[in-house]
Amino acid sequence: PAGFKGPQAPYVHAHGGAKPHRSWLPPSGYGANVVRPIPHTKPMLIKICGLRTIEHALVAAEAGADLLGLVFAPSRRQVSVAEAIPLVAAIRALPAPRPRLVGLFVNTPPATINAIAAQLNLDLVQLSGDEPVDAGADLTLPIIRSIRMDGSPREAAWLAQRRFAHHAILYLVDAHVAGSYGGTGVQADWQQAAQLARQVPLLLAGGLHAGNVAEAITLVRPLGVDVSSGVEANGHKDSDKMKGFVGAARGARREAGGEDARGQEARCAAYES
Repeated sequence: PAGFKGPQAPYVHAHGGAKPHRSWLPPSGYGANVVRPIPHTKPMLIKICGLRTIEHALVAAEAGADLLGLVFAPSRRQVSVAEAIPLVAAIRALPAPRPRLVGLFVNTPPATINAIAAQLNLDLVQLSGDEPVDAGADLTLPIIRSIRMDGSPREAAWLAQRRFAHHAILYLVDAHVAGSYGGTGVQADWQQAAQLARQVPLLLAGGLHAGNVAEAITLVRPLGVDVSSGVEANGHKDSDKMKGFVGAARGARREAGGEDARGQEARCAAYES
């Protein structure tokens, strides 16, 4: 719908207490014009990316992931539309509130992204390539934009854009690895990410795993975290590692020092308005 900025929904802080919050997540099934808000009641958004099987997608959902990422770009984690159809159906069959589905693309024409997103009924799209900021205006769903803090004019333009007329931009900070578009397992620059997190809501990615995600959350204060290689074993998703990662991220005390949850909520609302 025109002017969509995300639903108003209760938000429960890490220290408890429901307060009005404008969620960065569209309602599950938003791509199919399902616009009833689903309350977001968890203190930390968690995205597990690079899922390729129904089994692992269901484990991630059961563990409590908020966002499930499907990679449609050339990668060892790439899925075809045909492969994604039964996986998406399995997640859509779960009772609400269910995870939102994110399609990850690299330098794909906006018309193709929109077509795939509509066919699969995705909730958000993630741009992880060299897409110019103008490409975002042609997309029909809210955008997660990968930022690698490389100092390029392209990234500067994306950071200046903040949102489009009909949908918001949520930034995802990843590691800068020359010739790579993500999923390397290399740790992002947490100091730079922390500086950006004071200005805009963002997801932190890059080299996260169950052993360091709590420290990363404490330092960076992101709106959420993203993981792929950190929950894999021998190149494949590992159920125990996914559960361990979600548990570690949920247990992190975002309110311990620095900006508290109330401060980030106020910044999110101001940024999205």
